[in-house]
Order: sequence, then C-alpha cells, then structure tokens
Amino acid sequence: MAPYMPSSVGGQPWIVSVSVALVTLAVISGTWLQKVAIGVTEPYLDEVFHVGQAQQYCAGNWHHWDSKITTPPGLVTGSCSLVTLRALNTAILCALCVVVFDIAYSRPLKIWSQLSQGGAGGPPRDAQSHDVQRSLHCAHTALNICLFPPLFFFSALYYTDVASTFFILVFLRLFLHTQASVGTETLAGVSMVLLGAVSLAFRQTNIFWVAVFPAGILLMKIIDDGPPHSGHNARSWGVNFKHVVKTSWMLEYLYDVPVRDASIEDYVKTIVSTAVRTPEYLISAILGQRRSRHSFRYFIPFITLLVAFGAFVLWNGGVVL
Repeated sequence: MAPYMPSSVGGQPWIVSVSVALVTLAVISGTWLQKVAIGVTEPYLDEVFHVGQAQQYCAGNWHHWDSKITTPPGLVTGSCSLVTLRALNTAILCALCVVVFDIAYSRPLKIWSQLSQGGAGGPPRDAQSHDVQRSLHCAHTALNICLFPPLFFFSALYYTDVASTFFILVFLRLFLHTQASVGTETLAGVSMVLLGAVSLAFRQTNIFWVAVFPAGILLMKIIDDGPPHSGHNARSWGVNFKHVVKTSWMLEYLYDVPVRDASIEDYVKTIVSTAVRTPEYLISAILGQRRSRHSFRYFIPFITLLVAFGAFVLWNGGVVL
C-alpha cells in the first residue's frame, strides 16, 4: 500500500471539484429530505424504534430501552423532532462526500498516471490538466458513492446506515494515513481504537471493517518482502501455482495483483501465496527475528478492538442487543 498523500497537495482544481460535488449533493439530498418530510410525517419502518429511543433520551429517560432494537442506537442528536433527526443523516451524507473525495484524491500519483493512460483520451498533456482530470474523477467517485441508492435512500430517514458508513470511511482514511510508515504511532493507534468503537456504536458488524479487514491488509503488507511495486509484476513470476508456492516460500514474495487488474485466478493465487507466506512469517516471529518481533505492535489497535468486542459479546450474551 503506497504512502498517503494529503489532499491539500495539488493546487486549486481539487477545491473547485469537491465544492461542486458537495453543493450538488447538498441540493439533491436536501430535496430528498424535503420530499420525505412532506410525504412521510410519521416514523417509517425501523424509525419507529430508533426515533422513539432517541426521544426518550432527549426527555432524560436514560434507563429506558426498547428491546426491539437489535443494533446500538448510534445517537447523534440535538433537537429530537423527527425532521431534525432525519436531517442529521443528510448532513452526515454531505460530510461523507468530502471524506470519500479525500480518500480518492489521496491515492498515489502513479496510480492516476496509469489510470489516465488507460482512458480513451490518453494521458493529459501537462500537470495542470492532469490534476483537473484527477480532481473531476474523484468528485465523480464521491457523488457515485453518496448517491448509491441503498445509502442515499436512508439519508432522509433516521437510520444508522449513513453514519455507520461515514465512521468506517473516516477510520479507513486514518488507517491509510498510518500505512506510510507500515504501522502506526501511539496517537494514531488510539485514534483508530476510538473511531472503531464509535463505528461499533452504530453497527456491530463493523467489527470486520475496523479490525479484521485492516489487520488482514496489514498482515499481507508485512509478510511481503518483495521489491516495491512487485505486485504489479506478480504475473511474471506467478505463471502457475507451482511457481507461486516456490517463490512465496523461498523469496518471500506475496502474489498480490492490484484489484483493478485481478482475475478469479489471481485471487486464488493470492490466497495460496498468503497461506504459504504466513507460516514462514510466524516461524520467524517465534525465532525472534527483529522484523517480526517489532511488527506485533502494529496490530495492537485491531487486537484491542477485537478483545473489547469479544468482551461485549460475552457481557451481552450475543452479538444482537
């Protein structure tokens, strides 16, 4: 995974692009909120439980709990009228647009060069047009994600889907930022634990996205001792499964073709390569090699979240509240 690049790099085009995307989304989502407010004046579907719970808390009834709620309420409230509660998700969706743009824009410049070369118009003629094209692509990506029907539909209702997605992506942004140094500093680690805990307050299944998934990505990065960008050339040494096993064990390369270029066979080869590399990595850890011994601390935020979630499941008697 390439180092994170802050979104402030690149001049003015990104500011214009994200502003246009944000205004466009605000108009569309605001219109949708207005239509829903006019047409659906009572709590709709699961809003019956979530709105009722939020209003109980707003009234100071902190000991009240609706047993029909199966997920944490993820309450983010000020005023507790139905329209205000719904408007929170509309505002969070707009914030989500900015986060998605930032994540997309922060991808390494080399990736954008490769993508632009694969386009119908060929690579941009200069750096400025390259940045404009890059900014527009990121804005389009952000709008596509925010307007994805299952997500956009609930942006005008008091559900946990939008806020849950927002906090997962904020977590992802921080995770990508820490990967510049293959791990995390103490402050970043604490921040990831806190963000992960907040995301779990909206949806229990987020444990996969804030603990299991990033830990898996980090493990794959650590066990790969191949040269930089070796994943782009994986097919040159992983011509068949025998070569994948041999090279993964002897040279400590991980077969990891970029997702945009991967086929079903590439996914299977990656699984085989990971299965070969992981035991070797664990053996080196047991033998006390420096790289393996020091890399354990990188997993502390994810282990902390998994342990805390496990404790919650034991205390709660299951995943469902």
